[in-house]
Amino acid sequence: MKLRIIAAASIVMVLFAFPGCSWIRKVTYPPSFTYLEKSEITSSMMQMADSIGRIDSILISTETPSGKQRERIIADLKKIDSIATALGAGTQRTNHLLIDEHIDEFRLAVMRAKQDVSNNPPRYYHVGGLIGNCMSCHVLR
Repeated sequence: MKLRIIAAASIVMVLFAFPGCSWIRKVTYPPSFTYLEKSEITSSMMQMADSIGRIDSILISTETPSGKQRERIIADLKKIDSIATALGAGTQRTNHLLIDEHIDEFRLAVMRAKQDVSNNPPRYYHVGGLIGNCMSCHVLR
């Protein structure tokens, strides 16, 4: 009898130990809350860093980007905005307070940069500011 109780308890613990964390979060957090896994944050930040790096290398390599380079910059800015939105923009709250505090401001900077690059003639001032903001926030990371 005692062995059955121990076996049942062990099975329950195994069932809840691995997939249980996500199940527990669904029950304990409100539907408007988004739990961001560390791996998801790292992956998203790396994707945005890749885009920022491409944009930065284009702007460093030439005084006036070509039409193709300009389109590449716009595509990267759209990708950054999409990733930032998925990380919790607007009224969405997450378990990452630093992201919650700054994501809307960051998205606004991305949209401003995208709008400037899309203008005729294109301007790259806000793109440079966006790159600088990323570097200054992540200098210690």
